[in-house]
Amino acid sequence: MLDERVKEALTAVSKSYSELSKLLKTELSERVLNEIMDEVVRISVNEIARHMLRVKYPEIDDLPDKVYTLVNELIPAFLEKYVLDKVGLGGRDLSEVTEELALVLGSEGIEPEVIEDLYDEFVSYVRRGKFDDFMKLIIRRSSEIIPKK
Repeated sequence: MLDERVKEALTAVSKSYSELSKLLKTELSERVLNEIMDEVVRISVNEIARHMLRVKYPEIDDLPDKVYTLVNELIPAFLEKYVLDKVGLGGRDLSEVTEELALVLGSEGIEPEVIEDLYDEFVSYVRRGKFDDFMKLIIRRSSEIIPKK
């Protein structure tokens, strides 16, 4: 089912590109198309991770707003980076994660070093098969992680 749905989605993207090219009478360079497709993959993996987290941990919805936002943004971003690095597609830089968190948390954001340290901890937990423990750790330490206004 997944393979068929992926094929359908990519066919829709390809057909849409063709239609836009005809309509606007222009095409994009290979470099730009590659950047776009990398972004499609990144967004897809991030959204899959986000929804899988909510299935596995439905209690996420009951967290206080700032903690929910932290968990809902940070953990999928870490999963995305880890998985894309693991499959050789290269996950995005942690500085992007830091910038996005600053936008959604509505504050000065989290220091980049904190994100890097948390990602290193995340990788350590994941490699030991302790993802559940990392989730608990993030929720427990959220008040230390989320900057005060």
